[in-house]
Amino acid sequence: MKSLLHKLSRLLLVALVFLLAGFFAWNSYSQGSWLTYLDVMLHYRFTVLCYSVAAGSLSILYILTGIRSSAPNTILTYDNEGGAVSISSKAITEVISKVSDEFSSVMNMRPRIFPGRNSIDIVVDVRIKASADIKQICEALQERVRSCMKGLGIIEIRKVIVNIQTIVPQASGEMYKAVEAGSPLEDPDPPISN
Repeated sequence: MKSLLHKLSRLLLVALVFLLAGFFAWNSYSQGSWLTYLDVMLHYRFTVLCYSVAAGSLSILYILTGIRSSAPNTILTYDNEGGAVSISSKAITEVISKVSDEFSSVMNMRPRIFPGRNSIDIVVDVRIKASADIKQICEALQERVRSCMKGLGIIEIRKVIVNIQTIVPQASGEMYKAVEAGSPLEDPDPPISN
């Protein structure tokens, strides 16, 4: 219903814009017609006000129906020998989000699920602390996400993409302690692997 209202209001607004453009183009050649229209507008102020309110309301309707509430909660269903298993994408993202607790260098993690025909893609946006081997941490994160999904019974994972959104530099005190320890930029707590 919301989509239908949005399309209808868009159609009416486009038609209104074309009518106004045609009106202005048609009347741009004669000065007398402008004065006639201004005189009509003065005599029919209430009607002009009603049309203006209707056009404004149509614009507001178009904007409000175009706003999406939230991402749809997709249900992934996998058939097995005993029947079928259905898991919501929201539940999957919550499970994947908890993987960040296992990595001390991952400060924030936001997973997204993209279901395909026979498999799913998982995109993980992370905020990570600066360390010597970000590539190794990302690979370990990818493997941990895959093993977490296999634990849920989802084995058809096409890709796990890790997008590093922010690399947070280490504080100078942390860098100094790491240099004293002999490993200037290594991750002090390596990821847990199964």
